[in-house]
Amino acid sequence: MLLSGGLDSSIVAKEATQVAEYVHGLRWTWQSLPLFHDEKDCAERIADALGIGLLTLNAAHLLLQAVITFVVCRAFLLLS
Repeated sequence: MLLSGGLDSSIVAKEATQVAEYVHGLRWTWQSLPLFHDEKDCAERIADALGIGLLTLNAAHLLLQAVITFVVCRAFLLLS
């Protein structure tokens, strides 16, 4: 399940541990894009308190790739 460390996902994670045998958290980070706030510490504390694993995916490169693809496609459409 997605676990950002915020209130909503923390409540859902707690409820999930009550009804599911195995719960694992997934969060993403923007660590190479400093304009985004990273709630890593919050997500890790929640996962530790609930006894669930937490996988972190660095999504910064995915966002940059999407932006570059959009710009290239947009330029191609404008030039054709």
